[in-house]
Amino acid sequence: MPKTSFKPSVHGWPFDNFGKFGNCGGMCFAALDRYYGGEAVDRSISQPSVVLRKEIEGRQADTLDDWLWGKVIQWTQRPDEGHGYRGHSVGHMTQHDEWPKVRSSLDAGQPITLCLIRVEGFTANPAGNHQVTAWDYTLGSNGHVVVAVYDPNHAGDDRVSVEFDLGRNKINARQSTGESVRGFFGIRYDRDINVHVHSLAADGTVGHRTDQRAWSAGWTQALPFSVNNANYLFLLKWKNGRVHVHKLEAGGMIGALVTRYDWSANWTSICAYRIKNRSFLLLLKESNGIIHVHEMNGDGTVGRLSDTRDWSDGWTLAKAFSVRNGSFLFLLKGSTGEAHVHALWDDGRIGQEIVRYDWSSGWTSAEFFEAGGETYLFLLKAGGGTVHVHRMNSDGTVGLQVASRDWTGGWTSARIFAVQGRLYLLALKYLSGEVHLHAIGTDGRVGNQLARYDWSPGWTAVETFDAGNGPFLLLLKHTQSAERGWFPDIPFV
Repeated sequence: MPKTSFKPSVHGWPFDNFGKFGNCGGMCFAALDRYYGGEAVDRSISQPSVVLRKEIEGRQADTLDDWLWGKVIQWTQRPDEGHGYRGHSVGHMTQHDEWPKVRSSLDAGQPITLCLIRVEGFTANPAGNHQVTAWDYTLGSNGHVVVAVYDPNHAGDDRVSVEFDLGRNKINARQSTGESVRGFFGIRYDRDINVHVHSLAADGTVGHRTDQRAWSAGWTQALPFSVNNANYLFLLKWKNGRVHVHKLEAGGMIGALVTRYDWSANWTSICAYRIKNRSFLLLLKESNGIIHVHEMNGDGTVGRLSDTRDWSDGWTLAKAFSVRNGSFLFLLKGSTGEAHVHALWDDGRIGQEIVRYDWSSGWTSAEFFEAGGETYLFLLKAGGGTVHVHRMNSDGTVGLQVASRDWTGGWTSARIFAVQGRLYLLALKYLSGEVHLHAIGTDGRVGNQLARYDWSPGWTAVETFDAGNGPFLLLLKHTQSAERGWFPDIPFV
């Protein structure tokens, strides 16, 4: 039985290494991102899309930081056996320093990426070395080791291996596909947990963690929605337009990937709404004011385009809400304070403008909620900490201000949710990870602080959803590893 569940024909990319200098390490890391994150590799593609190519090139840079590149150069300059003036040989370091670490990782069920040292000498180009991912091994009684590897130069081939002999000064390393190998070392795989799901207790406090994921970097928006009594999670990378939709399972677990899309980039605001048992998805681009509205299919996939608009740029928030007289769309430009309210028709399309406002600038969060039979609008400025709460009128216009607060600055996310008929506000600071929990009264006012948490910084999306057996809190980090760029002078082939 294999030591890990990884298999190149399932979890590796279906295309060979690409690029002038190659992206073998990036392909290994991007494949492991999906393996550990529970994301399937698209086996139907024969070459990477522009979006995937950029992601892999970003992960290539992650495998080649300054420290690692220095290690590659040192190993390249050391002899196969004996001692060089820089220290032990490649063979000695492979079997005594690196193989125990690699074996320990595989015994623990964790695939590990290896740097294969192929070239030798002070004048040799270190880029002539290579990266693969080890996923299994066998150890013979004579000390002969066969390590099964995913090699990006041999797409989908489960038979590729690296072999060597223990207990000898020269380890006689070789690759089953004929390429030369002098030795290898393991590369640390940075797998940041960037998704958490927690239960929410009856008093609104954050409970135990029900799920966590280490997904690829760059996810900026997470939006739970429901269709036909089933729950789904819509995920978007605004920078490249990548979209995934997952099932949300009972118990607060993120389920299987339902579908994926590669759309145009720069969708910066999204919202979901339901009208007469039909579910809709609205997407907005701040850069040019383009709006798309899609009706969601019964299986959670994104359906037909129901409406599109080409408005002025600068809209930073789009939120749908309902009052006695119907459903409406609220739009806000944070930089100027301009706000519009539009009607929403029963078929999901955007109707006429109801009203517009010229408020002060700097509003960064807006939440609509229902309390005591009324609908309210919660507004927050991250910069100064100002909070306003307004009661909404039955015609969709913004009514009387019922509350205000003057908090400290830095609150970047605010979500209002219900547990057993009671309302709560969770506010979070991206830079510090500080979290406050407040009660919300039946009059729409923000009540006393009930709890405080000091979490790790970097949480960029905060959402709540109900999977049928209680509400849950979902947290997402937009990690930066995929956006560090690519070092074209130090790729591997």
